[in-house]
Amino acid sequence: MVKKIKVLDIDIAILDNSGLKDVLKDATENGKKINISKVNTEFLQRARHIKEFSDTLAKFDLNVADGMGVLWVAKYMSIPITKIP
Repeated sequence: MVKKIKVLDIDIAILDNSGLKDVLKDATENGKKINISKVNTEFLQRARHIKEFSDTLAKFDLNVADGMGVLWVAKYMSIPITKIP
């Protein structure tokens, strides 16, 4: 299971490099396709104002934080970490 946070209604996976490698290795070994996006603060801002952009991000299998800004927002907002099944 992958830990995640929800930042401004977007699920962001909490993974370090090792965790991301494990997810990719599992997908490769099991013949799964996985769509990954790198979400930065600009993406979060756009998703707040453009529903189509938000809907697109929601379709990805995995959204990973691209930069510390996303994690700072989460910490500032005291967002709890949950698990992705």
